[in-house]
Amino acid sequence: MYKNIGGKIKKLAFILCIIGIIVSVILGLLVGVGVGSISSYASYGYSRSGGGASGVLFFILIAGGGSLLSWISSFTLYGFGQMIENTDIIRSEITMMRAGSGSMPGTKGGFSGKAGLTPPADIYVPDSMSGPAMIRCPECGSDNERGSMFCFRCGHKLS
Repeated sequence: MYKNIGGKIKKLAFILCIIGIIVSVILGLLVGVGVGSISSYASYGYSRSGGGASGVLFFILIAGGGSLLSWISSFTLYGFGQMIENTDIIRSEITMMRAGSGSMPGTKGGFSGKAGLTPPADIYVPDSMSGPAMIRCPECGSDNERGSMFCFRCGHKLS
């Protein structure tokens, strides 16, 4: 159920967009026909010329405007699905780095996982990575690169 949730959210955005467009066109037709028929009741003493034109105008406003709003509002949901997919790729890249299937940039071998992405140099995954030797901050316990004068997290002077 929760496999490929980003792809499912993107499909949902597409389906909701199509449904919104269809509903907008149907409502536009109903309102357009209703306005055109109301304005053509000349038998009650109401004589308006151009009743058909106002019906067409309402159809264009409702069908076109509703379709446009449905399309634009689907961007947010689609973008959220894309963000989830990208997060899954990043998580799998970091998991592969922690498992030792690659190394950080600047070390032997470089790293390029299934997405072909190379992580930025400031990402450090300390678990089982080969790379620069690390020293632990005595104040906060975070790992810092050897040669650092101060802890990157708390600013404590490293010896």
